[in-house]
Amino acid sequence: ILYDNVPGGAGLVARLEDMQILFNCLKAALDRVDGHCGCAPETTCYGCLRGYRNQFAHPHLQRGVAQTYLLELSKELTSCN
Repeated sequence: ILYDNVPGGAGLVARLEDMQILFNCLKAALDRVDGHCGCAPETTCYGCLRGYRNQFAHPHLQRGVAQTYLLELSKELTSCN
């Protein structure tokens, strides 16, 4: 789920209609969950997915699941393009 957290929106999500911007965004997301942070795939840390705003979800987050999803999404978009 992607959203623009600027009140009233800043048009950031709309820019993802440009495929190059979308691919760059996916690459940045994949870089974030690639495991260089040092946490195991079945957990998360503040170096990958945890943040102050998502504290309520910390027990449910898994870096490996996010990585798998992003890889599959990237493959799907590449095959469609």
